Amino acid sequence: MSSRATQQPLHNSYDPYDPDIGTGHNFDQHSWTRGATTHAFAKGDKLVHQKPIENPDGNGDPRSFSFHICGVKFDDSNRDGLYDVGIEHGIGLLLDPSWVESGVTVTLLGPDQKTKATDYYPELSYPPPEDAHPDVLQTGENGLRGSYCFKLVEAMEGKTYTFYVKEEVPAGRVATTPTLIGSITLVASAEGKRDAINNHFGNLLPKPVGGYLMPVNKLAVLAPYLALVGLVGAITATLIMKRQYKA
Repeated sequence: MSSRATQQPLHNSYDPYDPDIGTGHNFDQHSWTRGATTHAFAKGDKLVHQKPIENPDGNGDPRSFSFHICGVKFDDSNRDGLYDVGIEHGIGLLLDPSWVESGVTVTLLGPDQKTKATDYYPELSYPPPEDAHPDVLQTGENGLRGSYCFKLVEAMEGKTYTFYVKEEVPAGRVATTPTLIGSITLVASAEGKRDAINNHFGNLLPKPVGGYLMPVNKLAVLAPYLALVGLVGAITATLIMKRQYKA
């Protein structure tokens, strides 16, 4: 039984590049009926992102190239500097018209690490609504918790571009990852790399009085002390034996 009629799709499976509906899609449970989605998908290691329209192969029209630079601002609950999408949540969420949680400001810079990207590369631009605030985003403003995506269009064919992404660490939090990510090198060609989607920023709350509670291997922690106790015991026994021998 392997026909399409008898097989069922992976519930909430996600295709981020689905131009005919303008977004990614998922499938209704036990059905091949597609629905647009910006947040629901089954594989926890996949992040939602939708690349802007481009035409790298021409197909009868002039070539056009776009860049896609994305990441997540996340609460680094295990303090390891790595985004674990299965257990660590993003910081910032806008569900129009209200912010459920305040976003974090991220800025796209050019290769000098201080000039905004579209000031450094004036041929680049953003489609709406990002054109209203070029090179500056709030994490979660796309309705996806903690995420940000810079979608640059009009890249010049054959040109190599270098970017950096900078975050503003929220007051009262401590960064667990670099606050400046880069260099990110993208090339405006059919063969060139035009996406960079795993540029994540982590943070945690400041260390509380008394420190963090963390799971530990008690035997591993006590091992040096047990060894010291054993050494002291051995030395003491040796001294007692020597005294007894002299007596």
